[in-house]
Amino acid sequence: MSDVLAQQGEISLNIEQREQLLKYIKEQTGMVFAARLHSWVEKQFSLVFNAARDPDPNLFLSKLCSGSRTMEAQALFESLTVHETMFYRDKRYFAFLKDKLLPNLIEKNKNSKSLSIWIAAGSSGQEIYSILFTILDNFPSLSSWNLKLYSTDLSQQIIDKARKGIYEEHEIRRGMNEDGLAKYFDKVGDKAFQVKDQYRQKVQFSQSNLVEDFSSKVPNVDFTSCRNVLIYFNDETKQDIIKRLAKKINNGGYLILGQVDYINCKDTPPPLEYNIENSFPYFAHKG
Repeated sequence: MSDVLAQQGEISLNIEQREQLLKYIKEQTGMVFAARLHSWVEKQFSLVFNAARDPDPNLFLSKLCSGSRTMEAQALFESLTVHETMFYRDKRYFAFLKDKLLPNLIEKNKNSKSLSIWIAAGSSGQEIYSILFTILDNFPSLSSWNLKLYSTDLSQQIIDKARKGIYEEHEIRRGMNEDGLAKYFDKVGDKAFQVKDQYRQKVQFSQSNLVEDFSSKVPNVDFTSCRNVLIYFNDETKQDIIKRLAKKINNGGYLILGQVDYINCKDTPPPLEYNIENSFPYFAHKG
């Protein structure tokens, strides 16, 4: 195997080395990248190598793929996970939650007065907080319910950010209106806002890798959202994740995926059934 070339901080892998790196990433995270993204993966590897200040890129690659550089591996995985999100992302999604999903779950659970929601691949928290705010704004009776909200993500760094609930002004302005900003956030510093403590305490954040067994991470829930992450996986891994997500849904509950994932989801995961309403696709538990 020829040497890795390092010039001006950039690393160039030969074909064998690139395949070794891609195989390691797939084994550890399930992420499979299209050929057009291979150079980008290589660039992220270069950034981690340079940050590690390791003198030998060949040895670094070997140690990384052998599992002996866990800190650097986690940094690489996090750099490959795009955490592009915003408050109230996708108006159709939140309209469906407000008009269909939440009213149905409230009716179904009116005797137990409990509701549980899990955002898998929840990134930096905007989605779960947006759902919480939607509940508080539109269903005030739920304030007396046993409401359990969970958000998980592969990246511990991004989970820490979500738990703190601090967002720069440009992050806030993407989707959050002035009324919501005043009601749910405190200003911290000159250009940042933090979700108020009483709302942050309502959400449980934890780290979870979707390609691994996540059955112990959260209990069965009434509603799971897993949007904008399955695009990283090949079809076999994607189907496996969806089947395991389906098993976490209570009777009468829902699973919502990213829009492109429904197109590639070849089989409806039992015991769910595929539905579409106002051009919005979703899975509902048959029970």
